Amino acid sequence: TPHFSETLFRYQNKMAAIWAKVFCFPCKVCAKACSACTECCNERCHNIEDVCCPTDRPSPVFLTWTIIFAGLPGVGATIVGFSKINAKCDESLALFLIIQGLLGFVWLAFAIHVYVQFSKPYSQNAADDTGPMLRLGRLCMYDPFVCVIIMVLVFSIVWTSMGSQWVSKADVCDESLKDMSQWTVTFMWLYFGLGLAVVAVSMTCECCRYRDRATAELSYFANPQYNNGHSTVGSAPPQYNNGHS
Repeated sequence: TPHFSETLFRYQNKMAAIWAKVFCFPCKVCAKACSACTECCNERCHNIEDVCCPTDRPSPVFLTWTIIFAGLPGVGATIVGFSKINAKCDESLALFLIIQGLLGFVWLAFAIHVYVQFSKPYSQNAADDTGPMLRLGRLCMYDPFVCVIIMVLVFSIVWTSMGSQWVSKADVCDESLKDMSQWTVTFMWLYFGLGLAVVAVSMTCECCRYRDRATAELSYFANPQYNNGHSTVGSAPPQYNNGHS
């Protein structure tokens, strides 16, 4: 009968809704758990970022990369090179390590120099220093350290190639001296081989951070209540670029 069909239809819809809730319940629980986890992770990550990579400083990607793949191996190479300078070896691996260690310190100094340069506020009065890419171009064209590091790069590639050959030819050699030379060569080739990609990532991060700082400054200027009714002309949020625009 029509009444029975209508009742059956409602019952079926009600059961379908109940089963839908049953099947969807685990998904809802999982979604809530993921949402809570995401909020927790975002909060923790922001706290870590504020400590390791504050908003008023450039991205430390290239500096960190240089410390790991050039600075620390340079320290180890120098120590082992001087300590094994009289060790028996049919190749000049001790000399190789000493010079390779000094080169690692040069690369570390260069990375610190670049980090310091990008820590300075951007200037709206200089046409070649209004943003990260323009500052990078200015450093490449006019910075004396960059000119020196280009020559160091050429020498480092040649010296590392020579070291690779010496390591492969060293048959009678102190084991720790040979092992350290091999590790130093490996780290330096990784530093050179992936260095351009690391620079690209570092500059991408810096451009994004520059955009975020600019957006925050515009928002700051557009809200006079943050300054208690005082004019914002010529000022900037103290956490951005050390108070400079």
